[in-house]
Amino acid sequence: MDAFAERINTLAETHSCEAREIGEYNRDKVEQMFTLERMVREYEDLFQQVLEKKRQG
Repeated sequence: MDAFAERINTLAETHSCEAREIGEYNRDKVEQMFTLERMVREYEDLFQQVLEKKRQG
């Protein structure tokens, strides 16, 4: 893990423009994948599954 951290730091220090672009790209991906609506729906599904298992067992 230390090597990974070193590479990230090197990228940020020597290639700040590229690091910013990578950060923006990944932030956009996260915002698309983890919307509030999706996360609420997935938690509701999870809770329903837990409740069903509790009723069965």
